[in-house]
Amino acid sequence: LKMMSEKYCANIESIGNPIDVLFDSYFDSRGHDDARLEEAYERFCHTLVEVDPFQIEEIMGAAADLCMEHERTGFMGGIRTGVRFVNEINE
Repeated sequence: LKMMSEKYCANIESIGNPIDVLFDSYFDSRGHDDARLEEAYERFCHTLVEVDPFQIEEIMGAAADLCMEHERTGFMGGIRTGVRFVNEINE
C-alpha cells in the first residue's frame, strides 16, 4: 500500500477512478504469469510463424490490448463484488 500511495496517489486530486489506481498497482506488482498463460502465449506465437512481420506487430498489439482489457474487467469485477460483499456483511 505504501508503494501504491507513493507512486499512484502523489496528486490525489488527479485520481479519476480509485479502482483504476488499484488495478495499476496490482498489475505492476503481480509478479510472473501462471504457467498455463505462458503455454497459451507460446501456442499463439507458433501460429504466427509464417505471418508477415508487419502483420505480426499489428496482431500482437491487438491481442495485448484485448488481454489487458480482459484482465482489467475481471479485476474490477472482483473488486466490486468484494465491496458489495463487505457492504452486505456490515448491514
